[in-house]
Amino acid sequence: MDFKRLLISGFVLYRYIAAVGLVRKEKTISFFHFLLYISAFEILPTVILYKGIVAFLK
Repeated sequence: MDFKRLLISGFVLYRYIAAVGLVRKEKTISFFHFLLYISAFEILPTVILYKGIVAFLK
């Protein structure tokens, strides 16, 4: 089970590292701004949905 989580986390991390490279070619943004974007539009909504589903199922 832990290997699957590690593998999925690695794929997600690779996706974001590849995306920051592509975005930097098009626009000039800092890595800090990219991390803010990832946390605001990718991680935070996922956490909110997860908490809501867990609260609903209890």
